[in-house]
Amino acid sequence: MPVPAALTVDRFNAIRLAALPVLLSVLAIPALASLLALARGRWAARAALAVLALSVGVQLGQFLDQYRYRGPARTALFDAGVGPLLERAFAGGQVVYIDYDDRGAQAQARWHAAEAGLPRDRVVVLPDGGVPPVGATVFLRFQECDFACEEIARWEDYRVLRAVGPPPTP
Repeated sequence: MPVPAALTVDRFNAIRLAALPVLLSVLAIPALASLLALARGRWAARAALAVLALSVGVQLGQFLDQYRYRGPARTALFDAGVGPLLERAFAGGQVVYIDYDDRGAQAQARWHAAEAGLPRDRVVVLPDGGVPPVGATVFLRFQECDFACEEIARWEDYRVLRAVGPPPTP
């Protein structure tokens, strides 16, 4: 079931919102056709059309500012460092384990595995409270390591870890 990005804990990233402009454009075609027909004869419709064009222009300007002029900051905005991090995790035919509750890591790992043409069984979502085998590669974003692990690589809040032992006993 699709969930709007605004209702999740994730930041709005390019992967999640890539289809939104296309969807909205397609849905707007009948309304734009009606507005253009009305604009030929009514001043109010011309004003509405002008406001619409101005708002699209402002939004385009904001996008260009975010994408072009903020320089290196766009790598975090568009999750640019996740691909190389997961390439390292998938290297050597390894299975990548992900915590059950870490939806951000699950989405990224599944996306990049599919993009690389890897079989689905290369990404394993652990059962709730599950622990990966010792020596396994683990990819996390929001969750903490609740078993003995060591960090292999990191980008922003994404981490590739190696399971080195069972969970500590309380």
